[in-house]
Amino acid sequence: MLAEITSTYFSFGFRGVVMVNLRRLFLQTIIYRFFMVWIVACFSHGVFSANVMDVEVPDGEIADLGDVYQEDSGFNKKLGGTLVLPDGKSSTGPANVLEGTLVSNGPLSGTLTVRAGATYRSSTTAEDIYNGGNIETSTLDSLVASSLRVSNFVQTSVVDSSLSIKIFPDLTCDYLEVDAATLTGNLQVYVGPGAYDEGGARFSIIRGGPVSGSFVSLINVLHANVALSYEEDASNFYLIVRGNVPYVPPTPTAYNVGLRLNETQRHDTIMIGGTGGFEGFTVPEAWCRVLFINFMQTGTSPEQNTNLTNGYTGSGALPYLPTHIEEIWFTGDPTGYDVLVAGGAQFALPTPGTNTRIRFAFTRSPRNPLTWFQGGLPAGCQLVVQPGSADPFIDTVLPLEGGRIIIGAPVTLQPGVAALLDGSQLCPIQRYPNMLADDISANALIRLTEATRFRWGVFGLSIRGAFPAIFDRTSNLFEPHADSADAGYVVDPYSTLTIYQRPGYTLPEVESYLAPGGTSNIVSSTDLAKSERALPEIKPPLDEWS
Repeated sequence: MLAEITSTYFSFGFRGVVMVNLRRLFLQTIIYRFFMVWIVACFSHGVFSANVMDVEVPDGEIADLGDVYQEDSGFNKKLGGTLVLPDGKSSTGPANVLEGTLVSNGPLSGTLTVRAGATYRSSTTAEDIYNGGNIETSTLDSLVASSLRVSNFVQTSVVDSSLSIKIFPDLTCDYLEVDAATLTGNLQVYVGPGAYDEGGARFSIIRGGPVSGSFVSLINVLHANVALSYEEDASNFYLIVRGNVPYVPPTPTAYNVGLRLNETQRHDTIMIGGTGGFEGFTVPEAWCRVLFINFMQTGTSPEQNTNLTNGYTGSGALPYLPTHIEEIWFTGDPTGYDVLVAGGAQFALPTPGTNTRIRFAFTRSPRNPLTWFQGGLPAGCQLVVQPGSADPFIDTVLPLEGGRIIIGAPVTLQPGVAALLDGSQLCPIQRYPNMLADDISANALIRLTEATRFRWGVFGLSIRGAFPAIFDRTSNLFEPHADSADAGYVVDPYSTLTIYQRPGYTLPEVESYLAPGGTSNIVSSTDLAKSERALPEIKPPLDEWS
């Protein structure tokens, strides 16, 4: 006999128009008992669990979850209105914000799930939050900073989930205090009125940690004239705000004609938006001398670039950028663009001409090496990693036909790069000239991941990684890390390796080479100023563009 399933409905009045439906299921047969066990197991994440009541608040209405609510029941918030859990009320059952807004003035110790398009607002405490919608710590028009304490905070959607916070010029801000957080999606920033430090102010947005992942985009909601970036460590997420910076609206991939500096020079910019490709590229006009490729996280989901670069879809010789482009800058945040040019180099930028300088100044590293150009760099090109840049993964853009690599920030030579360098034409590697020796004493500029042979000169760098290094040309290092020294240096018998080191600094395995009777082509020097003078001159000079 089939079980009889009955439902009892209770209607309660709130301050707004709201209907609460309570459903009790009575099982009559063993078949349905097993069926309900299966249902409970499948729905244990909360949305339609047993003892969970549906609370419907129509659009434009406000209701509070008052006398009828049992603390351990749990509830599903439906329709577009606002439901308030009043002061003194707590919830230990699962709470699911399916539509509209839930405002909690009491603690939640059950699991809270927020669906896309819905909002949860609270400045109290919660246990587990799985956010696919929007989280606010207080009303966003408030001029007072607030915080929300969450044991486990997870943003679940790259596109739809967001955390909305306010910041103020006095360095106060909304924040989450967490035991653990997993981030993706968006950080929506409401910039309070006033002047912000032009040098950059640091706001601790998520505290306590550990924090994993990162927001895909930072959204300047009020279009304030500030620049937003971020830093993070294992247990904190910091929003960096620079004042007096004109607002740049989020954009899809688009070619922007730049500032004309004089009769022969101009800066043009390609803004790479959430579509994740170079399909917005247009051939720069003859005025353009410097081309900026700026990656912006726009709040849209990065997608694979499936369009050929505009203007270069024909057959024939490999397309090149116009020769009047002297420099190309890659800037911004390329995380999330893992498939930027997946499927073939024809989706990348046209290849630069000879003697082009390519500079990287990223705020964050891509997650893996990306293909930037449709072909390898031609002769005479310079690859420059700007001081302060995140590691751009230089694997796919080495000047293997002859040129120069200039390192101003730590980079990792991925497995396979050693073979590329070994087969390259004349391609010395040197430190960025405005970096003092002291700048690299604590953090090596090159990390090896395999035994590496440098066929051409290496000048003024520091190396780490427990792998042997082979120098075929006269080179010099500055205070190499002990693990690289321990792994051993091999120097061509007709060349010299000079190691600049501070007085009293020793290299355990290399030290024997420096003793009388040791290998004569490895020498040491404590003349740190000479390590600066030993850097080869770079032509043309690395003048900064403003």
